[in-house]
Formats: sequence, C-alpha cells, structure tokens
Amino acid sequence: MNKKERRLAMATALQSAAADIIVVESAAMSEPKTKALVAALAAVGADPMQKNVLVVATEVGDGLQRASRNVEKLSINKVSALNASDVLKADKIVVEKGALAAIQEFYGPNTRE
Repeated sequence: MNKKERRLAMATALQSAAADIIVVESAAMSEPKTKALVAALAAVGADPMQKNVLVVATEVGDGLQRASRNVEKLSINKVSALNASDVLKADKIVVEKGALAAIQEFYGPNTRE
C-alpha cells in the first residue's frame, strides 16, 4: 500500500469513528496508577473495563504507559504511531487536544500530496 492509499484509509477510519472520539485536555498521568487512569477514562465516557478504548497522545509518558499496561482493553498510541486498524478496533477513542490538532493537520482536507 502506498502513502496516498494509507493516508486515505486512515482518514476514512477516523471519519467513520468521529462519533466515538472524545477530546480531553491532557492524558498525562502524574502517578502511574491503573485505578486512577481507569476512573479518569470512565469519567469521560470511555470505560476500558467495558469497551475497547484507544488513547491517542502527543507524547506517551512513563506514567501513562505504566498505568495502562494492566488493562486488557486499553491501547495507548502516539499520533505518529496511529494506524487504521487500531482506530477501527476501538469502541471509544480518547484524543488529547494537541494530538487532535496534529491529526487534523496531517489527515485534514487541506493536505498536500
């Protein structure tokens, strides 16, 4: 698959998942506690104990990585590592504001080939 097709597939996957995207200010964790991460995600409507949840962050810090490693239905990705299969697999997608801006810039309608 060439770059143009990959970009189109990703843009289409994001468009189909638009209703399931939740935008948050930041996904950073001050302390690596799984219980705190699950509670924070459940508070915004993306409970990783019930549904597959994808968290997209600009930078995945050590605290976020450690807090998420014991939750089976939770995936953490940086914007640069985002792919269409992760987006399609997720029931809910939690995106940081900075990551959303990067996604819109890269996959938005005004991108150049």
